[in-house]
Amino acid sequence: MEWTTVVVGAAATVVTGAATAYITVRLGRRAEHRKWRLELAQAMAEATETSQRLASQLAIGFLKVASESSDDRRRYFIAPYGALTVGRGAECDIVLPDLSVSRMHARFVADRSQVYVQPLGATNGVLVNGTYDVRSPLPSGATIELGGAMLEFFDLHRGRDV
Repeated sequence: MEWTTVVVGAAATVVTGAATAYITVRLGRRAEHRKWRLELAQAMAEATETSQRLASQLAIGFLKVASESSDDRRRYFIAPYGALTVGRGAECDIVLPDLSVSRMHARFVADRSQVYVQPLGATNGVLVNGTYDVRSPLPSGATIELGGAMLEFFDLHRGRDV
């Protein structure tokens, strides 16, 4: 047997061992990463449920996206003296991916016990139950049209329960 065969065989063994060790470490880290991501997702889900319960206890009411084009089924709670902005822009509290909605279309503002909608100069305007009357407080069950998108408002203290 030649010495080159021995050296090549030894080098191949070393490389194989190093590759096996590297792959084992990488697979272990990948499994740890998957486990960590699953734990994080579970913790976020629990935190979201807790915050939703707390928000529903403190809130005056909530908005729900009613547009068929949106997959958003969350409830957006409005706290006393709070506000939510709605529009197409990423900086809004409720983002509606509809081209007929302006980047900053409307703001929902709450006083102590009532919620009002304030148009923010959008081209397509804001309709509440089919009219442009935005000076009155929103009644529970009100439908708010922002361009082609629709939201529903529900009062948690009076009106219908959802």
